[in-house]
Amino acid sequence: MAFHSFRYCFSPKYLFIIGDWLVLLSVDVGVPLFGGLDTYPTKKQPEINDLFQFQENCLFNKIFICIYLDSKNDPVFIMIRTKSTIACFFFMIYWMFGCHSVQLSKSHQNTLNRYVWKTQQNLHKTAQLKSLVDHRIRLNPHSAAKDFYPVLDNVSKKLDKIHQKLRTQLIRREALPLTEIRKIRRTLKHTQRFLSQTNQHILHGTEQILESDVLFEVGSTQLKAAGVVSLNQFAQFLKNRLDLLLANPMQVKVAIAGYADEQGFVRGETDNQRQEKNRLLSLGRATSVKHYLSVILNRMFENVSQDIRFDIQVEGKGETLPPKLIDPHKNDRRRRICTISCYAVIPAQVPVVRQSRKSRRYTMPAPVVPSKK
Repeated sequence: MAFHSFRYCFSPKYLFIIGDWLVLLSVDVGVPLFGGLDTYPTKKQPEINDLFQFQENCLFNKIFICIYLDSKNDPVFIMIRTKSTIACFFFMIYWMFGCHSVQLSKSHQNTLNRYVWKTQQNLHKTAQLKSLVDHRIRLNPHSAAKDFYPVLDNVSKKLDKIHQKLRTQLIRREALPLTEIRKIRRTLKHTQRFLSQTNQHILHGTEQILESDVLFEVGSTQLKAAGVVSLNQFAQFLKNRLDLLLANPMQVKVAIAGYADEQGFVRGETDNQRQEKNRLLSLGRATSVKHYLSVILNRMFENVSQDIRFDIQVEGKGETLPPKLIDPHKNDRRRRICTISCYAVIPAQVPVVRQSRKSRRYTMPAPVVPSKK
């Protein structure tokens, strides 16, 4: 059944009639499938630049088909001859919307196997990226890297769906339409680029710990001179990291968490009062760091040609123990810290915010009333 095999390897872009010939011309050729040519009487594969002819019983009567192959054995144009023009158009409809349970050719099977392998590779890469995000979150449970989870989960679901579809077609030994093959190929190509960019953004992310004793005075939320110097150094370090990723517009997610010890403020206060005051103190210090970093980072990136936006979130953890801190005492200086987590978000993850436009109301001008003298 060579006719059925060629239906899925040839995607005509131009259709015209010359005499009693229906000519299908294609410039963009898809995956070549020549399994049907094995049924030729000659029992041999086609040679380069040969013109092959065979007959097929279809619809009204026999249809005479000529297929021209280029140097890569890809079909360039197909000429169909029938006794009537109407039969040509019916044949075209049968060609495009005919049966989909086609015997799977060898080359089509190799193509599906190759896409199955690529899908498995992308699934493995997605699992590796999730493990990398898990490692960053173990270092800092409040890390901004957790925003990669929803995106990677969506990629996994999409790849699982493609993998299941390809495996089903291979088990049933059924060919996929050329449009579906192109769609899968395009999706896998974009997914591979997407995962590569995500890997770079995760690797260039940073998790920093700044001591509050260096940044602030005791019980204060105002930055001191040494704190300004420390934040300037961190901002320069962050800029050097982000300069490696400025090929595309991006958004940088920054998560700042402040921590405090269990030291009280006044005598006679209850534990709940002390904990609330320490929570507000840690929140105020994280907010001060946010405000200063917002100013200095916008100043550093104001001359950059690419569009870069910073999304800074703050949180006051109060007397909660910082990550990876074991058996601290009540007023341990290791508890008075601010953790800063920074990760660039790839363009596909940046939410598109549509600004609502106010609708204009067009009204008729008021009539001119003549003034009374």
